[in-house]
Amino acid sequence: MRAIRECEAVQIIYQSMSDPEGSERTLTPHSLVHDGYRWHTRAWCHKRKEFRDFLLSRIIQAQNAGPDKERTNCDTAWNTYIKVILLAHPGLSPAQRSLIETDYAMVDREIHLECRQALLHYLLFQLNLTDAQSNQAPEALQLALKNKDEIYALLKR
Repeated sequence: MRAIRECEAVQIIYQSMSDPEGSERTLTPHSLVHDGYRWHTRAWCHKRKEFRDFLLSRIIQAQNAGPDKERTNCDTAWNTYIKVILLAHPGLSPAQRSLIETDYAMVDREIHLECRQALLHYLLFQLNLTDAQSNQAPEALQLALKNKDEIYALLKR
């Protein structure tokens, strides 16, 4: 928390699926995020030279590495808001679609959400709207993306 508040870098040991033993990294965190399941910090990774999400539970050691005020507003994906337009899944019956529209307080059969681009994949996962989840029955999915092409194009960046 102090590193976020004070714009400081931290030296950490981070475990990942590709390096379960852990490796040393320097991060400059700017936000804490809960994806509905786990806590992450959004941070500049000095090793990869890009903003990334790091699971807090995989940070096994951390120490202050000094000030790093250069990157506080540089995370374009974090600072960009994306409009996500949801509909009741078209594979549902008209009566089922009506139920979903009521459940989500849809107006004109859709609901508009705003989401940070950096968090878009978490939102889609929670709503069962990722490509990997798309083979489920409409009754399980319940929702569909009206602006799917636009949203999926943003995920590939």
